[in-house]
Amino acid sequence: MDIAGAHFGINSLPIQLDTLGTVFSTIKIIAEWSILNVNYGGCFLPNNSSKAYIPYKNYQEKENKLICEDWELELKDGWIIKQYENNYKIIKNIK
Repeated sequence: MDIAGAHFGINSLPIQLDTLGTVFSTIKIIAEWSILNVNYGGCFLPNNSSKAYIPYKNYQEKENKLICEDWELELKDGWIIKQYENNYKIIKNIK
């Protein structure tokens, strides 16, 4: 997920992974594309990157929300999730 310009609500102590980045066990990220609430399982923010990574889990789709036991992602209008090989990215929906 691209987090450039995002706002963060950090609810846990960060775990620094040397020069790789930081893991937060819980975090809220508000960005142009969505609101991501990670309640368990963690979110990885690499150093020198504008990306956020969460573990893929079997999720359920409910309207504009993706919900699993560890996190909830609410997509804003005009944004979709697209699979690229073994990863998923949030992109603007171009019709």
